[in-house]
Amino acid sequence: MPPTNPTSSVITEQLTRALGEAVIRIWSNLPQDVQNHLFQEAVLSENSIRLGIRIVRQNHRMIGVALGMFIIDVFKSRRRLEAENLFLRHCLEAHAALSSTMWQ
Repeated sequence: MPPTNPTSSVITEQLTRALGEAVIRIWSNLPQDVQNHLFQEAVLSENSIRLGIRIVRQNHRMIGVALGMFIIDVFKSRRRLEAENLFLRHCLEAHAALSSTMWQ
Protein backbone atom coordinates (compact mmCIF):
# COMPACT_ATOMS: atom_id res chain seq x y z
CA MET A 1 0.00 0.00 0.00
CA PRO A 2 1.49 3.39 -1.00
CA PRO A 3 2.21 5.99 1.67
CA THR A 4 -0.62 8.42 2.36
CA ASN A 5 1.10 11.36 3.98
CA PRO A 6 4.21 13.33 2.95
CA THR A 7 6.22 12.22 5.97
CA SER A 8 5.81 8.54 5.20
CA SER A 9 6.68 9.12 1.53
CA VAL A 10 9.91 10.84 2.60
CA ILE A 11 10.71 7.95 4.94
CA THR A 12 9.92 5.45 2.19
CA GLU A 13 12.21 7.33 -0.22
CA GLN A 14 15.04 7.43 2.34
CA LEU A 15 14.64 3.74 3.14
CA THR A 16 14.57 2.84 -0.55
CA ARG A 17 17.73 4.84 -1.18
CA ALA A 18 19.50 3.33 1.86
CA LEU A 19 18.59 -0.22 0.81
CA GLY A 20 19.72 0.47 -2.75
CA GLU A 21 23.05 1.82 -1.56
CA ALA A 22 23.50 -1.19 0.73
CA VAL A 23 22.84 -3.59 -2.14
CA ILE A 24 25.36 -1.74 -4.32
CA ARG A 25 28.02 -2.00 -1.59
CA ILE A 26 27.65 -5.79 -1.19
CA TRP A 27 26.65 -6.66 -4.79
CA SER A 28 29.78 -8.66 -5.60
CA ASN A 29 29.34 -10.75 -2.44
CA LEU A 30 25.79 -11.79 -3.30
CA PRO A 31 25.13 -15.17 -4.95
CA GLN A 32 24.52 -15.03 -8.70
CA ASP A 33 20.87 -16.11 -8.39
CA VAL A 34 20.20 -13.33 -5.85
CA GLN A 35 21.88 -10.78 -8.15
CA ASN A 36 19.72 -11.95 -11.06
CA HIS A 37 16.55 -11.79 -8.97
CA LEU A 38 17.31 -8.28 -7.68
CA PHE A 39 18.19 -7.05 -11.16
CA GLN A 40 14.96 -8.45 -12.63
CA GLU A 41 12.90 -6.84 -9.88
CA ALA A 42 14.64 -3.50 -10.41
CA VAL A 43 14.11 -3.58 -14.17
CA LEU A 44 10.46 -4.51 -13.81
CA SER A 45 9.73 -1.98 -11.07
CA GLU A 46 7.27 0.78 -11.78
CA ASN A 47 9.86 3.50 -11.12
CA SER A 48 12.38 2.11 -13.61
CA ILE A 49 9.68 1.85 -16.27
CA ARG A 50 8.68 5.47 -15.62
CA LEU A 51 12.32 6.55 -15.77
CA GLY A 52 12.85 4.71 -19.05
CA ILE A 53 9.74 6.28 -20.56
CA ARG A 54 10.82 9.74 -19.37
CA ILE A 55 14.31 9.30 -20.84
CA VAL A 56 12.88 8.18 -24.17
CA ARG A 57 10.41 11.08 -24.25
CA GLN A 58 13.08 13.65 -23.40
CA ASN A 59 15.62 12.26 -25.85
CA HIS A 60 13.48 10.79 -28.62
CA ARG A 61 15.02 12.99 -31.33
CA MET A 62 18.56 12.17 -30.24
CA ILE A 63 17.72 8.45 -30.04
CA GLY A 64 16.22 8.59 -33.53
CA VAL A 65 19.27 10.36 -34.95
CA ALA A 66 21.65 7.90 -33.28
CA LEU A 67 19.64 4.93 -34.54
CA GLY A 68 19.55 6.40 -38.04
CA MET A 69 23.30 6.98 -38.03
CA PHE A 70 23.88 3.43 -36.82
CA ILE A 71 21.75 2.02 -39.65
CA ILE A 72 23.55 4.19 -42.20
CA ASP A 73 26.94 3.10 -40.84
CA VAL A 74 25.99 -0.56 -41.24
CA PHE A 75 25.78 -0.04 -45.00
CA LYS A 76 28.99 2.00 -45.37
CA SER A 77 32.15 0.37 -46.62
CA ARG A 78 34.96 -0.29 -44.16
CA ARG A 79 37.28 2.05 -46.08
CA ARG A 80 34.80 4.92 -45.85
CA LEU A 81 34.30 4.36 -42.11
CA GLU A 82 38.07 4.40 -41.59
CA ALA A 83 38.36 7.66 -43.56
CA GLU A 84 35.56 9.28 -41.53
CA ASN A 85 37.16 8.07 -38.31
CA LEU A 86 40.51 9.56 -39.34
CA PHE A 87 38.84 12.87 -40.26
CA LEU A 88 36.97 13.04 -36.94
CA ARG A 89 40.14 12.22 -35.02
CA HIS A 90 41.95 15.03 -36.87
CA CYS A 91 39.11 17.46 -36.05
CA LEU A 92 39.23 16.52 -32.35
CA GLU A 93 43.01 16.92 -32.22
CA ALA A 94 42.80 20.32 -33.95
CA HIS A 95 40.07 21.44 -31.55
CA ALA A 96 42.10 20.26 -28.53
CA ALA A 97 45.19 22.09 -29.79
CA LEU A 98 43.18 25.27 -30.41
CA SER A 99 41.52 25.06 -27.01
CA SER A 100 44.84 24.58 -25.21
CA THR A 101 46.37 27.65 -26.89
CA MET A 102 43.33 29.78 -26.10
CA TRP A 103 43.60 29.12 -22.35
CA GLN A 104 47.32 29.83 -22.05
